[in-house]
Amino acid sequence: MSHRENTRGVKAVRHKDYQAAIRHFNKAIVYDPHNAGALSNKGLIAYNFQAYDTALLYFNRALAANGDMAEIYDDRAMAEIAIRNYDSALADANKALQLQPKLVSAYFNKGMVNYLQGNYVASLFDFDNAILLNTHYSKAYAGRAMTYFKQGETDAALVDLNKAIALDSDNTDAYNNRGLVYDKLERYTAAMTDFNHALELDPENNVYRTNRGLTYYHQGRFKQALADLDKVLQKDPGFCSGYVIRGMVRNDNGDYEGALADFHAALAKNPKDGIAFCDMGYVEIRNNNLVQGCIDLQAAVDRGVSEANELIKKYCR
Repeated sequence: MSHRENTRGVKAVRHKDYQAAIRHFNKAIVYDPHNAGALSNKGLIAYNFQAYDTALLYFNRALAANGDMAEIYDDRAMAEIAIRNYDSALADANKALQLQPKLVSAYFNKGMVNYLQGNYVASLFDFDNAILLNTHYSKAYAGRAMTYFKQGETDAALVDLNKAIALDSDNTDAYNNRGLVYDKLERYTAAMTDFNHALELDPENNVYRTNRGLTYYHQGRFKQALADLDKVLQKDPGFCSGYVIRGMVRNDNGDYEGALADFHAALAKNPKDGIAFCDMGYVEIRNNNLVQGCIDLQAAVDRGVSEANELIKKYCR
């Protein structure tokens, strides 16, 4: 009975009937509290709705029921990446590969961890392995593209992103990432098209909305940028980068006090945020508060933000 209900739940997920899927998975778990597949499937639904803590609870229960399922370690790695628990994510991806050495998605998750931690050589190695194992794996092309992008290889990045979208026209991350590349190249119309399409496919995604807000900002469309960033922060008041970006927009829109409030909000949540200190220092200098601006720029340098050094050389010495 438990297996049958889990199978029904999987079919419901394929039809995007998530309420029915949860009912079937719940029944499967009632029949067998140790049904690792049903527990993991509930975790995946929670993950897809960005309820990452709930997802981790179900993945943990699934692994307690069966610690030999590589896919569940891999799924848990995704949730850990989402909450920036990178060491645990890397450990889970490695465990998944130990159990199943050709698990493509585990290489992808390893690549994402290494990319997010700035280990670009390792990241490329992982994405390359994922693509070697499955040349049609759209997500790996999108991930490798962002590694190229971080290394300044925009042409290679666009080639991979176009490939990712050709393979999967619903790959929202690929549209978002291509939008970032276009924004960097100041091809703002193309960037907006990609961010809009990503948000059409995933309207609740804060990352996509933040990036669209940035492109509005780069175009000088402050009202639209603030609308996107306000919505992002209403949904996720703990999103530090959102406050920093909105602070820059507010300042350029003539709201210096609002900008400072946003920078301080970011630092209240993360006192180690060097980017917040850097941007706040720059804004203070632009508003004739040179002494405090230079203090904040030095705080940014102390937190590893090297570009603050250039601003110090320009304004503070």
